[in-house]
Amino acid sequence: MCALHGNAFKIEGADRVHPGWAGHVIMATAFLDVMGLDGDLGTIEAEFTPDGMNVTPRDGQRALRVRDGQVLPAGLIRVIHDRIPFTVEPGDVRSDSAMAAGAALTDFHGRFNRLTLRVTGLKGSVGRVT
Repeated sequence: MCALHGNAFKIEGADRVHPGWAGHVIMATAFLDVMGLDGDLGTIEAEFTPDGMNVTPRDGQRALRVRDGQVLPAGLIRVIHDRIPFTVEPGDVRSDSAMAAGAALTDFHGRFNRLTLRVTGLKGSVGRVT
């Protein structure tokens, strides 16, 4: 870790007792692992067929074909997400005082903030998620 972050990076904190934000995120990751949190925020399945698109939201998701009272064009959906991911402020991943450093060291987002979009039946390389 010293090669990447330097000798000044202290997960355990400067006094070796009170960690900075990076250390807190590392501890939170360990607690969430032990508690069995799988980090799956849900899955949305979109199947393109010759007749249009079928959308199957799962696990706390809702897919709507209406926005601001207007029906969306074919092939577009609006997703309402009922589960809130844990957000980590942007920061220097090389600083022990940044939550971003702890999240990078533990792959926090990959483990606890997963929202999956599974698309099938799309022909060619045409598709866009915005």
